[in-house]
Amino acid sequence: MRTGFLAFLLLPVYAVAQTTGADSLPPIPALILKTNLTALLNPAKPAVTVALDVRLSPRFGADAGIGYILDSPVFADEKGESYQGLRLRAGGKYYYRFTRYGAFHVGLEAKYQAVDHWSNRNALRQGGQYQEILHTRREVRTLGLSARAGALFFSARNSRLILEPYIGLGWAVHRVRFSPPPDAELLEETAGFFSFEYLEGVTALPDLLFGIHLGIDVRR
Repeated sequence: MRTGFLAFLLLPVYAVAQTTGADSLPPIPALILKTNLTALLNPAKPAVTVALDVRLSPRFGADAGIGYILDSPVFADEKGESYQGLRLRAGGKYYYRFTRYGAFHVGLEAKYQAVDHWSNRNALRQGGQYQEILHTRREVRTLGLSARAGALFFSARNSRLILEPYIGLGWAVHRVRFSPPPDAELLEETAGFFSFEYLEGVTALPDLLFGIHLGIDVRR
């Protein structure tokens, strides 16, 4: 993973060799409409997204997007369970290298997610008098900030189509809260020796970003 991250950041070395005169370089579009292909194809938490990328100056830009997590075959794999919620992203970019067919950028990205996870949980009722399976709501709220690097690549045949691979690393804080009935005590559940679910309460963890946006030039 470290090797891939370093290789991505060293892409500007290749870009230098491809750079032409400033007058012949294509300008960054003033407005790009894009979607995150990686989020849609995520096998654990597929999401539909739409975002706008705005050029603020020749070297600075900003993007913001909204999405919706459709479900999760990992966290909601039983009948009646669901894993859905809001997905927000916003960030800034500095374009430090231009080539004939693209531009490289670095910047920051902030994120917020609000997921409602309904699942079937084992619980003790009435002070432990009996055990039953409850359909329980689990709220997951996430705030994060990451440094990122990426590039805009313009299609040679259709300059309106744009691919934007990106990668980044940051920190995310996850707040998890269950909402069982007052007389219920949820039993801890793990799949084997490890669970990908965040524990109840507040958890802060490193956050790795990577993916590809597919966009279209809306306005030059």
